[in-house]
Amino acid sequence: MKKTIIGVILIVVSIAGIIGWEFVGREELMYTDMLVLNQDVESHTKITEKMLASRKIYSPMADALTVDKAETIVGKETTQFVAKGSELYARYFEDEKLLVDPANEFVFSVDVQDVMAFPRSIKRGDTVYFYSYDKKVASSTVIALKDTNGNEITQSNNRTEVSAQIASIEFKVDRKNLQVLSTAVSEKDPLTIAYN
Repeated sequence: MKKTIIGVILIVVSIAGIIGWEFVGREELMYTDMLVLNQDVESHTKITEKMLASRKIYSPMADALTVDKAETIVGKETTQFVAKGSELYARYFEDEKLLVDPANEFVFSVDVQDVMAFPRSIKRGDTVYFYSYDKKVASSTVIALKDTNGNEITQSNNRTEVSAQIASIEFKVDRKNLQVLSTAVSEKDPLTIAYN
């Protein structure tokens, strides 16, 4: 009789364990709380805390953003359309000053061979000034540094280490600065780039 009671207790405990695993344990151990958006978001939309939610995802991608990374994207703008509930990645978001508004801004690329001088420590996000004949002619924000193959160059935070030699620099410019810089490059005016 004692063995029967112990057997029944073990069966009940096993069944309770299986049910607990299926409804609670599996989700807690095998799923990760990931950061998602609670709505579809169009490109060039500024992210607010109200747009964020969490979702348990089984085996998320290694570079997907977890819930504890929410503060890293609040205040940034989307670089593309992001669907509601999908995994989020840092590349989906950019500082507002690095995004080009297609309605009234342009990407202007300058080959470094067309520039008399520029600081080798120039970095993505820097506000730079263009000088020609010792006169400031334009200002802009650096949005990309490219190598000879057109690949984006990465740079350390202290500006001392770069992944390749800079061959061209891309800037975000408005219509006025685009005209000034285009004219200067086409007429081969001596351009110097500086930042502070």
